[in-house]
Amino acid sequence: MSDVFSQAPVILRRVLVVDDDPDTLELLEDFLTDEGYIVDVAPDTERALGLIEHVRHDVIVLDLWKQAGNGKDLVKAVGRKGNSPKIVIIAPAKIFCADPNQATATRFLEKPFDLVDLLAAIKDR
Repeated sequence: MSDVFSQAPVILRRVLVVDDDPDTLELLEDFLTDEGYIVDVAPDTERALGLIEHVRHDVIVLDLWKQAGNGKDLVKAVGRKGNSPKIVIIAPAKIFCADPNQATATRFLEKPFDLVDLLAAIKDR
């Protein structure tokens, strides 16, 4: 019986989405909730920092280009907390070229992105 449980895949359950666009927050919250995730949303870095102080997230989806505040500070704060959620950064390609120090992210998605690609990035181990 223990062999069955040891082979079960690990399921990521709690996602934090950080984006300053309310329509995008709503879209991603609805989509990820429909996919079975518990979703927290934050329209800026300040609120995201408050959430990560009180809640452990398995994945953080961070819109690096437009979000209010400094996404790098958020990534550093997550690292200091000692938990290691997967970090998926969404941004235009020029951000990736201009800032190679964002290598702390687990995955990068170039804008515009497809929801299927986002889901794959979240599920990817």
